[in-house]
Amino acid sequence: MSIEFERLEAALPQRYTLIRELARGGMSRVYLARESMPGRDVVIKVLDHELSARMGPDKFVHEVEVTSQLQHPHVVPIYSAGDADGTLYYVMPYIDGASLRDRLAKDGRLPIAESLSITHQIASALQHAHTKGVTHSDIKPSNIMFGLNDHVKFIDFGIAVLMNQDNFK
Repeated sequence: MSIEFERLEAALPQRYTLIRELARGGMSRVYLARESMPGRDVVIKVLDHELSARMGPDKFVHEVEVTSQLQHPHVVPIYSAGDADGTLYYVMPYIDGASLRDRLAKDGRLPIAESLSITHQIASALQHAHTKGVTHSDIKPSNIMFGLNDHVKFIDFGIAVLMNQDNFK
């Protein structure tokens, strides 16, 4: 384990046990964790220290409150969020499946019917978000996950951009 991993695990609430890092991006790290109550696997997305400092806890809490209002079958919800020793994080369900990026790398071009189905599901999620005044700021194949029966789930609404902040005052 790295020092960073151990520091984060010590700072998180005791109900979370980090298992492993799943992904690392320019502004965040994503970990698979086990939540003890209720007993389930979750994903913890940890914002980069620079982004955490730039955003600040108040704006972060506001963003989480706004995006937590998105309840749609194709949007992965936020379970909780917090500040772990100066590191901002949020918790989402773990989707045990491949991303669209993974599927494209493996299979190449997808059949038209499947592409249309994916597009329809994602458009439905985005339309729902837009009716709530939220736009996804990082639409890409790695943020589209396939769950059971190829049901598409759009992830990473966690740091959204408010289209109309008056909707959430």
